[in-house]
Amino acid sequence: MVQHAEKKLVPSNVAGRTKKTLISSATFLGYCVGNMVGSQIFKTKDAPQYLPGTIGAATCCGLECILICLWRGYYMWQNRRRDRLATASGLSKEEQERLGREMGERDVTDMKNPYFRYTM
Repeated sequence: MVQHAEKKLVPSNVAGRTKKTLISSATFLGYCVGNMVGSQIFKTKDAPQYLPGTIGAATCCGLECILICLWRGYYMWQNRRRDRLATASGLSKEEQERLGREMGERDVTDMKNPYFRYTM
């Protein structure tokens, strides 16, 4: 499930070949480290309830939910801000999409491309 979400979110919300590669690699590395560390919080001495491990896993899941909500809020805020700026520029939607595609083909990152929109 996590790998599927990574494959969908990373390419659609990052622009620029180098940035996309680095973000994808960092996401994969974080996923691997999380799996290695996560298994270490469950100790044999805590059997059969594994209370410290359960608390640690629940805490991490809660933090993940909070971070995902903050991440989505940031993307929504960026999309609204970019929409306001695009509307103020007076360009049509079609012209904005064309300029966004052209900047994407020139390998402009999502932060520098004012016509880039994050997917939800």
